[in-house]
Amino acid sequence: DNPSAPAVALIFCRIIKVTAKQIQDLTTKLALDKLTVDHIWSTWKHFLSGHIHLLAGRCMAQFIICTVYGVCVVYKMKEDVTFKKIIKIYREINPISNFECFVLFNNIEIEDVLTIDLFDLFNKHFVPPMSNYIHKFKNLRNQQEALAPDSSVADAKCLLDTVRTCLRQNNA
Repeated sequence: DNPSAPAVALIFCRIIKVTAKQIQDLTTKLALDKLTVDHIWSTWKHFLSGHIHLLAGRCMAQFIICTVYGVCVVYKMKEDVTFKKIIKIYREINPISNFECFVLFNNIEIEDVLTIDLFDLFNKHFVPPMSNYIHKFKNLRNQQEALAPDSSVADAKCLLDTVRTCLRQNNA
């Protein structure tokens, strides 16, 4: 019996809700297919459940962008989905000044001493713990595409299901 458990659950639900919207907006503007969006969402939830400690002193947007980019690299969309393009779309969705953009994506503090950019954060801090998880879906993509029903359901359905479940649990 942890007395802070309800508060932690509430915070986690809020994180899920906010990041679901950010991922939905990014993936919609990037025009990513449902399978890719599902994989991005699964990867993000895995990150939150197993590697949330990496967020200490950092911004969730940095790791959301790393997640989107990482999945797209595995699916060989590297030419179409670059860090530059994801950041451009992020800035359209979340208007920030050039200075804020520089600090958020080019001046990331590591261990209060070193500063790195988003690409280094991706390569040195996101890929090592997340690579196996991201790659496990690579071989399943063709199978999923063959089995997936042709549907016009919004790509965000997979994101919203988790949020709805979380909110139902909160209201119970």
